[in-house]
Amino acid sequence: MGWALVLGITGPPSPGLLTVSFLLYALSALTGTALGALTSRAILPSPAFSIMTLVLGFLAILLLSATSLYWLTVPLISWMKAANAGELVGRLPVLGSISLVWCVIGLGAYAWLRRRT
Repeated sequence: MGWALVLGITGPPSPGLLTVSFLLYALSALTGTALGALTSRAILPSPAFSIMTLVLGFLAILLLSATSLYWLTVPLISWMKAANAGELVGRLPVLGSISLVWCVIGLGAYAWLRRRT
């Protein structure tokens, strides 16, 4: 985030937009943690299958978020569309809550699966 602020901007962002950006970074880290946990070797014993599942899981999230069923997963494409249209701050409650619910469900599923193995 620091390098993006130093090298990638042409003007200072508004305080609200900067706060949303930090929140998005936190949500993306949580999403990566949930997806990585669900495809870890603790859950999937084969390293090859674990890596393939991680990549295919991310592609599934990306493709599903481009459809009208974006609310079933982390809405990555919706985040990008909202940022491009200048509606990122306004759409934060809806998209952020969808992302957070998915992460909580994913980490809960990991804890349940890990307890069973």
